[in-house]
Amino acid sequence: MQKVKIGIDLNEIIRATWLNFDRYYSSEFYEEGKEIEPNYCLDFFKGYKWDDIEETSNELNEDLPDNIHPDEYKIDKETGEAPVDHHAFRKKTVAMKGKEVYNRFMYQEYLFEIFGASGPMYKDLPVHLEKFYYKYKDAVDFTIYSKENWFSIPPTLFFLSKVIPRFRNYKFVEKNEEIWDSFDVIITTDPEMMVDIPKDKGVIKMKRPYNEKEPTDDNVIIEALQVWELYDNKEFEELVGYQPPEEEKEEVSEEELNDLEKLVQKTREYKENFLKDQQERQAKLNQRIKKLSEESEEVDDVKDSGFIMNESEVSKEDLFEGVQEITDDEIDQMLKNAGEIIEDQINKNKEEDENEE
Repeated sequence: MQKVKIGIDLNEIIRATWLNFDRYYSSEFYEEGKEIEPNYCLDFFKGYKWDDIEETSNELNEDLPDNIHPDEYKIDKETGEAPVDHHAFRKKTVAMKGKEVYNRFMYQEYLFEIFGASGPMYKDLPVHLEKFYYKYKDAVDFTIYSKENWFSIPPTLFFLSKVIPRFRNYKFVEKNEEIWDSFDVIITTDPEMMVDIPKDKGVIKMKRPYNEKEPTDDNVIIEALQVWELYDNKEFEELVGYQPPEEEKEEVSEEELNDLEKLVQKTREYKENFLKDQQERQAKLNQRIKKLSEESEEVDDVKDSGFIMNESEVSKEDLFEGVQEITDDEIDQMLKNAGEIIEDQINKNKEEDENEE
């Protein structure tokens, strides 16, 4: 059976990218008296303000004269400048578009902080991902994917090393079209991936504030908050064709069967010996009653007192009151119980051997 190919989006499902982005954006572009409102989003360029700017910098003058006096290089403590500065540097003004400001912020100034130092979406996510992967790995070909560029791939790999996922496949893409070329179903929060879905593809939507009101296609199959909610999810298991593994039962060996037969035989012998012993006790009691009746006329008074019964009054039911006879069904049940005990012991020994390995 061919496995279903499922891609799990890294951003805002595994990696909490937005938290670190918002933190450093606020510190970089904060203006006194102006609060920057957090805007939880996936597309940081569209979700935040990026103004066109002009920056002036000092550019080194390569035609600097050689006969400048050393005193010209002394820095004024108040201004932080030296007299030579107006000869050594030239002012250069550079105009930057908003997109350029965004790219510099994301992929130069805070590249590692945003893509590498971000944490997982929640504390127990690594454990949940591991359990999710191991349960469905035989039915699903899982891949963690992310839209990255040339610069963000190394810090993203660093982030993955911290989370320690057990997935075998990872894919970095630049365009959405590459995603549909690789997977049958994707798990994502990206609103752009929830429209114009190819007919033979599907989306599992992880709900976030930025995608709740966005339009979606009919091919959005399941909605959840976290991947962990798909664990033991009947709808998801039907989608991937998951079949629970059959429990392997260890066969009882011939030696173990012989031991069980011996145990049953001993039980039967014990029953027979017990009944025989009780019959002998009954016979001795009858003889004693008979002897007493011949020796003394006071026996009747003793009988009336309730301490001794005559032979006719001592029945098998009276003698074995409270003692139950062991039936064949009970013996079968004992055999079954013994088998279960042995099977449990076999499993326990097996687990101990695996732990030692």
